[in-house]
Amino acid sequence: MSLKALLLNNYKTKIVALLTGFGVWWFIYAGQRPMATASFTPTVVYENLSPGLRIVEAPETASVKLRADSRLLEKLTSKNIEATANLEGLDEGTYDVTLRIDTGTAARPHGRLPSVTVELERTHSAETVVSIQFIGELPEGYRLGGDIAVRPDRATIYGEREDVGDVARVIAPVSLDDRRETFTAEAALRAVNESGAVVGGVTVSPARANIRVPVESVRTNSVPIKPAFVGGDILRDFPAAEFFPSSIELTGEETALAAVKFVTTSEFDLGKCESGGVYPIDILLPDGVSAGFSQITLTCSADKTVSREFTVTLSQINLCRGCSATLLPGGVDVLVTGPARDVNQIRASDISAFVDLAGLGAGEHETEPHAALSKLAETASIKTLDQKIRVQISQQGKQRQ
Repeated sequence: MSLKALLLNNYKTKIVALLTGFGVWWFIYAGQRPMATASFTPTVVYENLSPGLRIVEAPETASVKLRADSRLLEKLTSKNIEATANLEGLDEGTYDVTLRIDTGTAARPHGRLPSVTVELERTHSAETVVSIQFIGELPEGYRLGGDIAVRPDRATIYGEREDVGDVARVIAPVSLDDRRETFTAEAALRAVNESGAVVGGVTVSPARANIRVPVESVRTNSVPIKPAFVGGDILRDFPAAEFFPSSIELTGEETALAAVKFVTTSEFDLGKCESGGVYPIDILLPDGVSAGFSQITLTCSADKTVSREFTVTLSQINLCRGCSATLLPGGVDVLVTGPARDVNQIRASDISAFVDLAGLGAGEHETEPHAALSKLAETASIKTLDQKIRVQISQQGKQRQ
């Protein structure tokens, strides 16, 4: 007898037997693993909110009824369940939004999918140019060359009228560390106020920008500085006068550097020079070269007591446990005074500047900076110039978005 004949022989009886066997198996399985339902209250995540809109009212949690094996439900908690409300395409108004439920298990929503009522309204907006904020420095022997391209070069800020009005500019932070060739970077755009602090409660659209930064290799050469003095003879009238620095390191192409034997300054009238006075004088750089500073300091001192101003980066001490702090500004101006032979030896790396955060908790504070010298402290004095430091202290922790 052929296989086909065997299958067709008493086929009705065989089908009934198969269904009966499946039914018995299901009865036994269901008896061993009973199905059940349970209710949970997961946190609702709202996503794809259109720029220019904000959520006025919406529940933080939702009630979800799941059906699954009873032992599986016993292991589930509300924290294991993702409830997502997709706000894509919604405009100003009130909406019932059906939630997307994901348990990561075989448990499934029982009955109709839950929904939440969401009220949306339009926020205030303003458009501004995207500014680049460079972080760090290019390696020695390299410099920025050509035009820097930002795409897009404008951004729109959305938020409450007061928050939008507090935004001074939108910045795109770009790191220059270890860059030795032209590069393109993607940066998250930040809305900041006049002090450089990030403004909360606003949204920037687009959220990111692409920045193309041209970098080129250059050479360096150190040449003397020859100040241009008028209105007297500095050697005769101020024999103890000193200017610092007396040389400058230039950066540029080899042909441009070869043509520069020294650099001069803008004219300074010695008639304005008073004993003990300290005066900044602008350096005049030739075309095709650049330098790391743009002024020298002239000290008209009969006793050779001089003062020099430095800008140094601030550090922090005694920050509360589990906290992070943002200092604005991140640097401070200090004045070092003492004998010229000592003061002229001091570099910015010899100065430490810091703020003491002892006793300060989370929130915004205002405090005074401190400064100290790591050498020559016996003969030179240091002080911070009148300046207040704003400190934003945050308690560290994870936030769900």
